[in-house]
Amino acid sequence: PSPSESRTAQLRSLLDFKAAVDKQGALAWSAEKGANAGYCGFTGVTCDTQGNVTKIELSFPDELRGTLPPASVFKGLTALTVISLGSTSVTGTLPSDWGTLAQLEDIRIIFHPRITGPLPDSWAGLTRLKVLHLL
Repeated sequence: PSPSESRTAQLRSLLDFKAAVDKQGALAWSAEKGANAGYCGFTGVTCDTQGNVTKIELSFPDELRGTLPPASVFKGLTALTVISLGSTSVTGTLPSDWGTLAQLEDIRIIFHPRITGPLPDSWAGLTRLKVLHLL
């Protein structure tokens, strides 16, 4: 894809992620603010020098309310290696299809008493994973 198409796909993925985990509107992420790789300035988002999202790191005690999204939400984030959610009110289970996100190296879902269920067997497909911190 062209750089413009890639940026559009990344912004769409970030906004889809926000829609899943931020039902209260705590994150000030929007299509307007995210245009032209403006998403690299979003709270909790880190990009490489080419404007590719490499990390999503959010810690908002009780402000983020929603569920962990399916892997399809991340399809536009091909350089994403870190997902870190700390002290939020996200609920549900660990998505089994995250096992298809082979580029992930670091997943931290900490201080989430509302996340339930076992570690999905499919996460064995995360062959690049170096850090898995669930608490």
